[in-house]
Amino acid sequence: MPPLRPAARCCQAVKGPRDAPLEAVWVTDDVLHRAFQRYLDLPRSNKRSVSSVPGPLYHRKRFGRRQMTELNSFQTLGSLPVWALPNAPDMTNWTWQPPKAELWAQPPMPPVQPSKKTRTWHEEAVEEAARAASKHTEPDMVSREATIRAALRIDFEPQPVLPFIKELARIHEHNYKSADEYSAAFMDVISRVATVTSQGMVTSAGAGEVYFAALYHLQRARRSFPELQVSYLPVMQSAARAIQAAKALDQSFFISAPKFWEKWLELLKTSEINVEATEILAFVMNQLRPRHIRRSSQLLLSVFERYLALWDSCDVHGEPIDWDQTRISEAIHRASIWSGRVDKLVMTVQLDLAGGNTKRAASRLPVIERCVARVQRLTQKVAHLQSNDLQLIELLGTALRDTHPVMHRYLLMRLTSLTGDSSKWSRARYNWMHILARLPNIRTGNFKRLLCIFAHNGAGALTFMELCDLLLVHWTTQQKLNDPHETRRMWHAIRGNDEKSAIAALALAVNKTNKTSQTTAVFWNLWDVLRVRGGQKRLLRQVSLLSHSHKLSSGFLQRLAWTSHDLPVALLLSWILIRQSPTIRDSWWPAFWDKFAGMQLKNWKYPSIDPILIARKMIIVKDEPKTSSREAPDQQVPSRDVERFYDERLNIVELESPQQQLISYTLLANDHQQSIHNRQIQRIKWSLQILCRAQSITDRQALHYVSAFTTLLANKQGHLSARDLATLTSVIMRTLDQGQPGSEQRLKWYLGVIHRHLGTQSCIRLGVILQRRREANWVVWQRHLRQHLTFRGHEAKEAQMVQPTPLAAATKRIPEDDPHLLKLRWLWSKYVKSSSRRRDKWGRRPRRFAAKAGAEAELDEELQSEQFEEFFDKQQQEELQEGLLPRQGAEKESQQRQLAACGGVAQ
Repeated sequence: MPPLRPAARCCQAVKGPRDAPLEAVWVTDDVLHRAFQRYLDLPRSNKRSVSSVPGPLYHRKRFGRRQMTELNSFQTLGSLPVWALPNAPDMTNWTWQPPKAELWAQPPMPPVQPSKKTRTWHEEAVEEAARAASKHTEPDMVSREATIRAALRIDFEPQPVLPFIKELARIHEHNYKSADEYSAAFMDVISRVATVTSQGMVTSAGAGEVYFAALYHLQRARRSFPELQVSYLPVMQSAARAIQAAKALDQSFFISAPKFWEKWLELLKTSEINVEATEILAFVMNQLRPRHIRRSSQLLLSVFERYLALWDSCDVHGEPIDWDQTRISEAIHRASIWSGRVDKLVMTVQLDLAGGNTKRAASRLPVIERCVARVQRLTQKVAHLQSNDLQLIELLGTALRDTHPVMHRYLLMRLTSLTGDSSKWSRARYNWMHILARLPNIRTGNFKRLLCIFAHNGAGALTFMELCDLLLVHWTTQQKLNDPHETRRMWHAIRGNDEKSAIAALALAVNKTNKTSQTTAVFWNLWDVLRVRGGQKRLLRQVSLLSHSHKLSSGFLQRLAWTSHDLPVALLLSWILIRQSPTIRDSWWPAFWDKFAGMQLKNWKYPSIDPILIARKMIIVKDEPKTSSREAPDQQVPSRDVERFYDERLNIVELESPQQQLISYTLLANDHQQSIHNRQIQRIKWSLQILCRAQSITDRQALHYVSAFTTLLANKQGHLSARDLATLTSVIMRTLDQGQPGSEQRLKWYLGVIHRHLGTQSCIRLGVILQRRREANWVVWQRHLRQHLTFRGHEAKEAQMVQPTPLAAATKRIPEDDPHLLKLRWLWSKYVKSSSRRRDKWGRRPRRFAAKAGAEAELDEELQSEQFEEFFDKQQQEELQEGLLPRQGAEKESQQRQLAACGGVAQ
């Protein structure tokens, strides 16, 4: 296959963002020449190739192939690809152009000071490391500075950012007296780095190196000054703003080193939870790439687990603003008590140190540390109780919204399992459901599954307000609402302070603020969710309660009834409308109920319909009976006599027991509905026979009436299963497949009618029956051929020459005066593929010598064996019992019965 692009090393700038823009990348002629030589050296494959030269295969469309065009890479001429032909398109005839100077990033370089000896930055780093090793510093610090740290990226250019890295190292080596002095000097360098980065004067690799070194030095300095823990968030906020500003200037600015973002996640795992930290988490997750997600998934899990652990401490329903203020005041009181104890302990330690009792002062330090930790926990709990979770939820939903799908199954399902048991309501599960409802890839099926983490009822169930809030967020994410803010405002206005009618108020708000098609789609979704959590009866009670205070329109209740897909629910909703306004008692009749019952009920709409009456009306003609194109019997019977004959037969059948009406059905004992169903099936069978055997219509009219009758049954009966169709198949087969030319097309056409009205399963059942009958018919034709050759009185040698195989009989010259063998030839060419059309899976023709002769000899022996004949006789009897084959003489017997019923005499 020809190379679609040059070598990989020539396209690195195209695959990943680099410092040079895309317009400055070019490919040399030498690279194209080597790529073309590599293609010519590849071994030729055995696959069938299609020529790109216009010819018989050029414009032909084949199944399973692409459309033939000049630019397809698999079309070749000899060993040359299409793009190497002399008449190649103009898009491949490119010429080399030098890169433009203004496209290259040219940051201002610092002035180079003249020196006697020019040294590289590696030598300077080694000298500084040796100078630092001579000082009395920590052993790990010496090892850190003595070794030259590997760059995060290979294309790291140290010149623009090396002064900042050196300055950060000097700040770390300086002995500051307090954390404030260190933080002031450190943040001064960080602000200058942010200014340079936001102006686009530093490459992405250089910015990654500077900020990685800054976070590393800050993490080391925290060992001496624990107060520097609060400096992590300002540093990361400054870095995030600078990176976003640089990316606004240059879209290719991207720090792709996974170590850099893993360092951010490690710091977020230990920092406090607030809005700023959540914004940084959303920024980091937006910067992660799919290949980094698996690597950093554990860190992401640990960060999200902190949010769930924070929310899991509360079991009060509702938003934090509406919580009980006594818990907040109680936590504040406890925190003040413990902080007072800490102050007393500190004063006691100061007195001990002033008196020279250092041992007693040292023994009190662990107690002070435990008290300080408890004060911090209580203070954090107060802050979380007073905060609003909606900001954190929106930021976390934004962070997860653009995450790659590789991460969803592992991360989302793992965190969902961490929400705990659903026996009691928890703030963690409710907030986590809010986050998941904001994700666009959480469809309704997954959303219903996730709702099951809450109990059906009790203390662990969702309230009406919480369920409606989740539904509103889910519909907003799926873009089902026209104006989500207006819908929420209308919902609060309709509901007021009453939470008992929240679901009904939400449905009414959706109906008022959206179009009819959107409202119907949302109502389908609402009923679907209520079947899982909430229940349909709750919505009915709330609609009934809401009808006392609000005027509910007929269209609103009608849409609710139509989407409920339940007849009792629709009747109750219509009763609510009638109770509200008795004057429009019949507004839904007959249009709504007729369509509702016909389209949505599984039972038959008209169980007492008379299909025989429909068939009689279809074939009534006022003119004289027309001659049929079929072979007419010796004495034609008027159509009214046929109807009277079938009417008498039907009365006889209905007087019999249900078991004798349909042998193929196994009836239940004392099942009145089943017996009605079976009698209706028998009526349909007789109706089809009336349509098929009426002498007053032609073949084309009979075919048209059968299809119209099937359509009418599908509309009026409302439901016909594959089992019902199996009982009608024998009648349909006798009607449409009489072995005459064109019967296959008629069968395919009727199969399309069945598929359109009765579904796929019915077509599958009918197709299986057709296949079995075709096989059985071929056995019958073989037997007819054998009997024909025997009755003609051929000798043994002539019989061996004429009757070796059906293939020889079909391909041998057949006299034109023998209509049976002519029909056999046509059937063979119709149902059996000839040898000239046979192909194996590689497209090769079968071998025509030894294998063919052996197969013909084996088939000859089988045809002449008695076991073979007994086997097919038995199979034919089974097919006759099942009704798949027309019984021999059935038409003649039926004609005799018709004449006998009419008082005639059969000839």
